[in-house]
Amino acid sequence: MITKIRTSSYRYNKVDLILSYYKLIAKSILHHKFKRSKSNSASTIYLIKILGFDVHFFSYPQLLNLFEEIFILQVYNFSNEYATPLIIDCGSNIGLSVLYFKKIFPNASLLAFEPDRETFKILEKNILHNKLTSISSFNFALNDADCEIKFYKNSSSPGSLNMSMIKSSQNNTIEFITAKKLSQYIDRKIALLKIDVEGAELQIMNDVMNSNKINLIDQLIIEFHPHLAGISIQEFTSIITANNFTCHSYENAFNPSANEIMIYCVKN
Repeated sequence: MITKIRTSSYRYNKVDLILSYYKLIAKSILHHKFKRSKSNSASTIYLIKILGFDVHFFSYPQLLNLFEEIFILQVYNFSNEYATPLIIDCGSNIGLSVLYFKKIFPNASLLAFEPDRETFKILEKNILHNKLTSISSFNFALNDADCEIKFYKNSSSPGSLNMSMIKSSQNNTIEFITAKKLSQYIDRKIALLKIDVEGAELQIMNDVMNSNKINLIDQLIIEFHPHLAGISIQEFTSIITANNFTCHSYENAFNPSANEIMIYCVKN
């Protein structure tokens, strides 16, 4: 990862990025070596300052994963021509993606959606604690219909990145939660629609296309899960390109065994 940092360009200070990364690694090692046995509650909330942000989180492995993907690999990096871009973040988790968007575009407005109640509390804490403005957060899932749905999660891993509306062996707990259509929250130009929802990406895209709200979206960044969505990457991207977008997809070069594929689409 350090080689990646050295060879990449960032819209934030590279030295601060390296120092924050080393700090996160060091604290993670110290925590798991000396403190884990003293604080083994699954609901423990931790706090660390990285890149100028106070970040509340559930576990060091999860935070390291998110930090590497979002701030080092910059999987949500995109070009922007608006002075005050509107970004929709579907699947915000604890809010590291929100912090990233506000880091590179401080004047951006965001709609942040996170369905899990425990994780949503941390998302709100990270927004409020860092005094971030122009952000609206919503605690429900996104679907192609307004309804109640089953939500699958792992009771021993709060904030898990694998929580989903689709049943899997990784999740042992079912909750019934509210799901709504994203289209009713789109009423003006969207600079970026980011989707990371563990398998519900097809339903969200069906909703914005059937409502014609796709015409208000300039760019898409989607973490696609073919094993959960039930269709191939070719089928999924063809649906988007039929709506006047050009799309490119990339597998995770740093984790070849990962099931997800990153899709980047720009309106023609």
